[in-house]
Amino acid sequence: MKKTLEELLAELKDIDTKLDALLAHDELTPEQKAEHDRLVAERAKTVAAIDKEKTRSAREEERAKLEAEAAAAKKTREERERRTVKPGQNRLTDADLPNRIDVPAERERTAIPAQVRRWGGSLKHFAGSVGGRDAEERAYRYGMWGLAMLAMQMPGRYRFPHAVEFFEKQMAAHGSNDAQGTGYLIPEEFGRDMIILRERFGKVRILFKRVPMVSDTRTDPRRLGGMTAYFVAENQAGTESNMTHDQIRLVARDLVALGRISRQVDADSVIAWGDTLIGEIVYAFSEKEDQCGFNGDGTSTYGGIQGVRNKLDNLDGAGTDSAGLVVQGTGNTWPAIVLADFDKVVGKLPEYADTERAAWCMHRTFYYEVVEKLIQAAGGVPAMEIREGRRSRPLFKGYPVEFSQVFPKTTAVATVACTLGDYSLGCSFGDRQQEDIAFSEHATIGGENVFERGQLAVRGTERFDINVHDVGDATNPGPIVGLKTGP
Repeated sequence: MKKTLEELLAELKDIDTKLDALLAHDELTPEQKAEHDRLVAERAKTVAAIDKEKTRSAREEERAKLEAEAAAAKKTREERERRTVKPGQNRLTDADLPNRIDVPAERERTAIPAQVRRWGGSLKHFAGSVGGRDAEERAYRYGMWGLAMLAMQMPGRYRFPHAVEFFEKQMAAHGSNDAQGTGYLIPEEFGRDMIILRERFGKVRILFKRVPMVSDTRTDPRRLGGMTAYFVAENQAGTESNMTHDQIRLVARDLVALGRISRQVDADSVIAWGDTLIGEIVYAFSEKEDQCGFNGDGTSTYGGIQGVRNKLDNLDGAGTDSAGLVVQGTGNTWPAIVLADFDKVVGKLPEYADTERAAWCMHRTFYYEVVEKLIQAAGGVPAMEIREGRRSRPLFKGYPVEFSQVFPKTTAVATVACTLGDYSLGCSFGDRQQEDIAFSEHATIGGENVFERGQLAVRGTERFDINVHDVGDATNPGPIVGLKTGP
């Protein structure tokens, strides 16, 4: 009969009591020594059984948790399928498809009223065709969803019955109350537009390894070291070596973006309003993601996240070069940086990180005040290139340059000014993919009441985490290296 963990622990206690009684003697007789050896062997077997039972119990708990999450997901999916418009009707949502963003291009278009089509502006944030819908149609649908949220969240202030009806008929299968019941999750049909905008505004989602999170936590193994080859003599056994691993843990964190928009919302300008709304929210998210991923110092300002620049800065050996961080050779300002400083940075990049994904990351101002100045000073720059500038992705030392506006834009001493590497090898971006939005006309933002200023507060929420897990150490460079101004 299999023993429970409690029974095994009780058995272990009994064995220890017997061993203590035997060891209380100054000298053991042969019979007592034999009993002692038997108890020691039995104790080892019991400890092994306890470890095995603990492992089994942990597996059962993990399986039970996964089964509960799967059951909850199945219940949600069934509820959405129940609320989905049946085939043969005027179907404008595809909630029962595996990917509700990539829907057939021949789907029926959303009818946009003539007075709305005469708005006469140009879209800034919606572009191209996604899921068979052009930019104008998607902006209209997002704007109508936003008006419906206004009407449902603040019924005493806004009344947009046509927008509410539009939402209930065409998007209800995608929407649900958030955890607080104060807003609604952003429909998944706009997910692709939000991803495109985030990649346009921010660099973390482009450069870091993006890891989808189906729950609030995720743990992945990370390889620390591999096997080692040894020479062996004839008829001699080889030396054993093993791969070593640790774990990368991601915990979804709540990020809230607060902003102000005009309270004068007109149903006829719904396209422009939807275009502005999605741009404001996504820009706020992208900027904060970049700040956390590059500048995070582990404080609450950055959700406890430590970014690339902070981790590299910690490698600085009292103002001198470390394995993965170069301190400029002369001076401590941008004008004193020379090409040789950048050469040293490239030289520190490990071979395994010199991939097609490797890139520089820096502020646009740093590039044109420092890097481009050095390039032109080196000579051989065609007059046409100087006249027309660089509209394509710039290159430096053979690596593409990504501009991130969260990097330093003015010279400062002892500051990591730029980085180089394959960021996907050293940084993980955990994406929980749960965005919601809520509105208020009485909120206070930056010490100012939006109601008094005829404005409307908009709050967007997303969940993510960033783990910068590898920038090397004092003696070994990691997949990301950097350049720091002098002390």
